[in-house]
Amino acid sequence: MRDIDIEKYINKGENIYMSAMIIAKRARKINQKISEELKSELGELENEEETDEENNDRIKIVDKFDKMPKPVEIAMNEFIEDKIKYKYKEDNE
Repeated sequence: MRDIDIEKYINKGENIYMSAMIIAKRARKINQKISEELKSELGELENEEETDEENNDRIKIVDKFDKMPKPVEIAMNEFIEDKIKYKYKEDNE
């Protein structure tokens, strides 16, 4: 775990709560995409009888996904680098 400079996030959004909401929504989308990719890769190995080699392949795939940056970390970096497009909803919308 690393320290976070909270000032970066306060200055980017309207306030820290809006920044956190934007990051959380983006992290959920990233997590969904990663989950779909994992299921797809694991699905390629679907078989009624699993051999040791297939099991090792599954372990390698899961390890690859475990070593990836976490969705919240990716979303935080995207937010700071202005890669997330967002707009505030008006009260009358």
